[in-house]
Amino acid sequence: MADNTLENGLATQGFDDDGVPGQRWEIVKDGIFQTYSSGREFAHYIGEERSRGSCRADHWSSIPIVRIPNLFLMPGKTPLSPEELMADVRHGIYFEGMDSFSIDQWRLNFQFGGNAVWEIKNGRKAGMLKAALYQSRTPTFWNACDATCDENYWQAHGVTNCGKGDPMQVAQMTHGAAPTRFRNIRICRGRDS
Repeated sequence: MADNTLENGLATQGFDDDGVPGQRWEIVKDGIFQTYSSGREFAHYIGEERSRGSCRADHWSSIPIVRIPNLFLMPGKTPLSPEELMADVRHGIYFEGMDSFSIDQWRLNFQFGGNAVWEIKNGRKAGMLKAALYQSRTPTFWNACDATCDENYWQAHGVTNCGKGDPMQVAQMTHGAAPTRFRNIRICRGRDS
């Protein structure tokens, strides 16, 4: 879900820098891509009647460019706690927070780490790890998603340094999610973990 009207969202705005009202829209619905974020200049090229209101500039002297909206994964529709999410995981890794990350220009290949990383054994946290991260390709990663905790565990987190453009412009936005499970994703661990 993309939402430039999210209460207290870092990318929330009444209007973008093209004068288009902030909006909420589905990026993916039932596993099927719906539409892109857009600005007035290119909306008609992707079959949109109007812009999604996502053009922002970081300074009065910068040209507005399409920026990431507040973006989040909707919570699961059935009651599910993090403990229940882990219960049928024989061996896995539980990442909390955000640490190091790297993603290519196509937003296809990536790797992410976490502030706290836990090993899961037989459905429970078994101890902390260090120097662990996960790697994947975007379609593979999202196709591996098989469960998300319910709205009681959904949280919003801010990103204050999303860089884009040349010359570089920095913007802020909010990511939101509840704990979510992905199966068979590549995990890399350091020698000491």
